[in-house]
Amino acid sequence: MKHSNRKTLKTLKSLIISLTTLFLISCNKPTPKNTIAILQIVEHQALDEVRYHFLETLSKHGLIQGENLKVIYRNAQGNSAINQQMTKDVLAANPDLILTISTPSAQAAVNATKNLNIPIVFAAVTDPVGAHLIKNLKAPEGNVTGILDAPPVEAQLDYLRKVIPHLKNLGLLYNPGETNSVAMINAAKVWAQKNSIHIEEGAITTTNDIKAVTDMILPKIDAIYVPLDNTIVSAMTSLSDLATHARKPVFAADSGSVKNGAVAALSYSYEDVGIEAGTMALKILEGTPIKDLPAHTPKNLKVFINKEKWQTLKLP
Repeated sequence: MKHSNRKTLKTLKSLIISLTTLFLISCNKPTPKNTIAILQIVEHQALDEVRYHFLETLSKHGLIQGENLKVIYRNAQGNSAINQQMTKDVLAANPDLILTISTPSAQAAVNATKNLNIPIVFAAVTDPVGAHLIKNLKAPEGNVTGILDAPPVEAQLDYLRKVIPHLKNLGLLYNPGETNSVAMINAAKVWAQKNSIHIEEGAITTTNDIKAVTDMILPKIDAIYVPLDNTIVSAMTSLSDLATHARKPVFAADSGSVKNGAVAALSYSYEDVGIEAGTMALKILEGTPIKDLPAHTPKNLKVFINKEKWQTLKLP
C-alpha cells in the first residue's frame, strides 16, 4: 500500500513538472506578430498626423508596436526614385498590410503588388480613381481601398472669398507632377472662371523653387491657394513667411498647413484620416474582404484658423 502511494505521488510529481515546463515554454514563446509596412512620400504636418493616429488607433485596439505588431516605416523624402525603391524593399518582408500615405506612395505600392495578394490601405489621397489606384470607390476591386482627403475645392474657395471679399487675383502654387494637385488646380480654375477671378499660376517641381516662384507672383495677387500638394505643403513655413512679408494670406487645402503658417483651411482633420485608416486596417486584418470596405472621405469638414497669422494680416 505504501509502495502504491509512493508510486502515485511520483506520477503526480512528474505530471506537475511536465505541466510547469509546458507553461514556461508557452510563456517564453514569441507572441505572433502582424507586420505592417508604412510608406510615406515626404514628412510634413498632415502626413505625419495620419501616421501617428493610424498607429494610435491600432494600439487602442490591442495591436501594439514592438509587442504584437511589427512596423516597417519608410519615407521617400520627396524623391521619386527612392519612393520606387523603398516600396520594392518592404515587399521582401512580406507584410500583412501596407499603409500608403499620399498619392505617389499609393501609386508605387499598387504598381509593385499587382501580382501579390497584399492588402493596401491608402490615406491622404485626393483622387484615387484619377491616380489609377481603384476604379470603384463604393466597391473596391483587387487589394486596394482607403481614406480620401479630397476636400470640396469650390467650398474652400468660397470660404477664401468670404474672408477676402475684394479678391480679384488668386495665386495657385502646385507641382504639375502630382496628379492630386493637378485635379484640384483644374477645379480651382473652373471656380475662378465662374466668379470672374484672374488666376496666376506658379509651377513648382521642388522645394528649391518656392522662393523664386512665390516672389514672382506675389505682386500680382491678393491671396494664395495651395492644394493638397506634398511638395508645396512640405515647405509651407517658408512659403508663409514670404507671403506674410508681402502682406498676402496663404489659404491651404489641408489642416496641417495651418499649423505651419497658412492663415486658414476648410478641410478634413488629418487626425480623422489616420483614425479611419487605422479602423479600416483592423477590419482587413480581422478578415473583412476589401470589396466590403468602400473608400471614402472622413465624416467631418472643419474650418482651421492660424490665429497668429490672422491677426498679423489683420483679417476681418
